[in-house]
Amino acid sequence: MVDNLYWLQDWRLRMAAERPGDRPVIAIESLTTPGWVVSADFRDLGLHAGDYASQARRLDDGEAWLSVQAEGPVLQVYCGPLMLQDALAVIRDFAGEAMP
Repeated sequence: MVDNLYWLQDWRLRMAAERPGDRPVIAIESLTTPGWVVSADFRDLGLHAGDYASQARRLDDGEAWLSVQAEGPVLQVYCGPLMLQDALAVIRDFAGEAMP
């Protein structure tokens, strides 16, 4: 199984080579809570995150928390400080069809 961070790096290289006109924007930012937010804008791939976000898992257990929000093609995963791999897994799962 490929680690989610490695998958993201590899996918970005492949997208640049195979689909140079399609440029999904994926940003990782820190939160003051502490934690992370991973935002992914998939408008160039024609994906809409709204349906996925309503089905995504939510977790709240102290430091281990994760929440998914969506608006149109933008998926945002908020998570606790030790959950960044899990947040990337949500992005990977959502975009799996367009980003194998």
